Amino acid sequence: MIDGATSLFNFRLFNHLLSFFLIIVFIGCLFSAVPDTLQSPGESTAGKVKFSNRYDVHLRLGNRETGASVVLGPYRVYESIYIELQPKRELIFWEQNELKLYRDLLIQSVKPEFLFVEFTEYPLSWLSAAIKTKYSEFYTNFNLTPEFNLLRSLGAGYQEPWSMSIFLGKLGTFWNLNENYDLIVAASGAAGLVATGGLYQIFDNYLVRSNWMRLEWKLKGEGKTIISSNQWDIKIGYRWYGITNLPNTITFSLSRLRTNKGMFDWGLMQNSSFNFEFQVPAKGINKDLSRLYIAFGKVFPLKMLLAGIKIGYGFEHRQLYDQQKGAFSVEKQRISEIYFQPMIIF
Repeated sequence: MIDGATSLFNFRLFNHLLSFFLIIVFIGCLFSAVPDTLQSPGESTAGKVKFSNRYDVHLRLGNRETGASVVLGPYRVYESIYIELQPKRELIFWEQNELKLYRDLLIQSVKPEFLFVEFTEYPLSWLSAAIKTKYSEFYTNFNLTPEFNLLRSLGAGYQEPWSMSIFLGKLGTFWNLNENYDLIVAASGAAGLVATGGLYQIFDNYLVRSNWMRLEWKLKGEGKTIISSNQWDIKIGYRWYGITNLPNTITFSLSRLRTNKGMFDWGLMQNSSFNFEFQVPAKGINKDLSRLYIAFGKVFPLKMLLAGIKIGYGFEHRQLYDQQKGAFSVEKQRISEIYFQPMIIF
């Protein structure tokens, strides 16, 4: 039998955690809810007054550029520091061939120009997994149906609560002239090697202690104007799970974001985001997929922001994680889920 003090404590705990969760979602949604905004070092923000979820500091050490960035958001937060390894970079104007830039970035990235060290946190994924791991009964209060949990839906899409990564590669910048004939950044590109690792992973929305690592080759680009933006990111690599009997995988991911705050369009291409990822076992590639993740988001302009929703599908073929035993099952299971996440872009 539960006494009154315990009931009151549980009621207060429930209200505190629920309030904390709603505050995180509300504050987070005031920032851009879309990951991987690319801004080249040296991009000027002089004369611009706008709400931003990104904060940058640029310094010079002799003739080398260095700096730091912090980007906030409910789904992804990251802090990065960088240093320029080769101070002389090519000046490329927007009128030149963009495809040639990305081709050259791939070829020349074998001789790195920049070193980035980045710490990344996934707040809603971390919060969702932590609540299920530590407070499983409270977690079930967010079950809207037997197969759909609101917390799991908001935190879906990431395999770890946080990570640390090192990027060695080349950055390319397209420059253009504004109405005052000042040089401004019109587009950016990056290519190089990314090594990422961490101490925890998320399986079945549980936090699992394990040393993991991912090594990838990355190609990324962004072009933008005052009201529009076009971003994309391609990565291919290898993931070490660091867990016995859980196969390591070859990974491929593609993400794209295209927005225009001056256009109300029901079409699938404009004002939309797309994410695709698949993993196959490194041994026996032709046997089966290990992981498939597909998400599509649609936003609409509301004055100077974009708001909408992302719908995603996730599939995994692997052993289930048993929280009580702290181990994975012997036989593989097919796990699939559909989730919904709000999007607000400033």
